[in-house]
Amino acid sequence: SMRRLVDDNPTRYMEKPKVVKAIKRRVPKDEFLTLYRSLPTGKWIDRRDRCLLLTLYYSGLRLTECLSLLPTDIDYDNRLIVVRSGKGEKPRHVPYHPALTDELSAYLELRPPFASEYLFVADDGHGRVRGQLTVGGLRATLERRFAAAGLPYRNPHAFRHAFAMDFLNGGMALSALSTAMGHASVVTTEREYASWLTEGLRREYNAALPNVVDPTS
Repeated sequence: SMRRLVDDNPTRYMEKPKVVKAIKRRVPKDEFLTLYRSLPTGKWIDRRDRCLLLTLYYSGLRLTECLSLLPTDIDYDNRLIVVRSGKGEKPRHVPYHPALTDELSAYLELRPPFASEYLFVADDGHGRVRGQLTVGGLRATLERRFAAAGLPYRNPHAFRHAFAMDFLNGGMALSALSTAMGHASVVTTEREYASWLTEGLRREYNAALPNVVDPTS
C-alpha cells in the first residue's frame, strides 16, 4: 500500500518537555558559619575579609558591586548599603547584617592610611595598602580562606545564591528580595529561585496541616 506523507512536522504540535533548571550552587549555611568563625581578627586584612563575607552572604551583592563600594556608601543610621554600580546604574539600598557595623569599624580603624577611595582594598604582601581589591584578588582571598577552614572552595556568586535562597526560605517576600538583588523584574527572581523554595514551602505546609482534616482520626 502507498504511504501517505504528511507535509507538516507533527512534532511541532506536541508539548515540549520542561527543562528543570539545575539547583544553583550556593554556600551552605553551616559552611558559611565555619568559614566566618575561622577568620582571625588581629590584622586589618582579617577584618576586611570578615566584612567581605558578611556583605556577600547577608546582602547578596554582585562581586563587582561589592568591590566598587566607597566608605560613604554605608548608611550606618539606617543600616543600608547604597549600591551605585548595579545594572541600569540606578542606586539601590540593601540592608546589611548588624554584625557588619562593628566589623567595618574595626577594619577601618586598623587599615593603614592610603590614597585609594574604595572601601575594600588589597594589601601589598607587607601589610600595606596597594589599592582597590580586584576580582582576582577577592577570588584568591576566598580560595585561601576556604582552604584554611578545611572547606571546599565556593565562588563569590555562590554567596549571592545563598543570600537569595536562605532569605526566601526564611520568609522574605519575593518582591523585596528582587529589589535587594537589583533584578530588573520580579519575574527574573522568580525564574531563578522560586522553583527551589522547598524549605519555606514545607514549613508553611506543616504549619497549616494541623488545621486540615485528618484522614487517620
